[in-house]
Amino acid sequence: PSTCRPYSSLQMLSAVASGSEGIASGGVANPGHPRVTTAAGFPAMSTLIQRSNQSRLDHAGASLPKKEKPKKMRGKALLPPSLAGEGAKPKMEDCVLVAEGGEHVVNLDVSVYPPMPSRADQQDCHLPNHLVHYARNQESFRIILTALNLFHQFSNLPVTTRLVDLFAAISGKIQEQYNLSSASSQPLPFHERLPIQLLCFTNRGRPSGTHRTARLTTAPWNESTNLADLLNNSHEYAVPRWALTRDNHFQIFAILRRYPLEATINLSEVYLGTEDRMRHHSCIAQRVYALFRHDVDS
Repeated sequence: PSTCRPYSSLQMLSAVASGSEGIASGGVANPGHPRVTTAAGFPAMSTLIQRSNQSRLDHAGASLPKKEKPKKMRGKALLPPSLAGEGAKPKMEDCVLVAEGGEHVVNLDVSVYPPMPSRADQQDCHLPNHLVHYARNQESFRIILTALNLFHQFSNLPVTTRLVDLFAAISGKIQEQYNLSSASSQPLPFHERLPIQLLCFTNRGRPSGTHRTARLTTAPWNESTNLADLLNNSHEYAVPRWALTRDNHFQIFAILRRYPLEATINLSEVYLGTEDRMRHHSCIAQRVYALFRHDVDS
């Protein structure tokens, strides 16, 4: 009988290797040594390894704590690039100056609108039936008011100036060109007998209506009302977007009470027509509002 020998893995690998060579050369492997086969019902070694690895990964993913992703911290918001000084909103304080002695003064612009035409003339001439702040055509409107002696400027006016004194002075200047009568001969308060009436913004000066324009309307006031009162009223008068001009003047609005506005003028000199001769006209207000209408369709 053959001598018993201890089991050696090296001998087994040597036998498997010699058996594989026999199969590759068409011979018969050594008897008594099993072979690795890939026949149906016996998975290949590589498949077993892949399944084992996948099982370990699945177990690790289920048992080990998940690594949290670092949270992305939001940085400080940055303003977009812009030109120097751009974006600064106007403030009514910009028009108030301090004179010698500490007195507060303003540079004031007063635009006096022609009287509103009658309802019949509005319909016949297709004129607006409400007062509009002319923003898009502000410069053109001011030029015509100046030619008609209806635009007035005052420099370094104390904010304590009463409105009644201011409007009385403007009425005197307008009287030089137009035949203006008092609103009433009755013994009414003096400020209500003046030929001009104060205007204020509606809806806090917000654009409204079909044409998206800021509107004006007549406003109540009394003999004690002064410029400081208007400057402190941010709803009806001190609306920075409209009441503060580019050169930091405080701008207020008024309107002549009596319609029609009549005067002997040259239409070409006041930019209301091409007729180049002096004659009496009673259609001044109609021509002004027909020229500018709703501001957007001027």
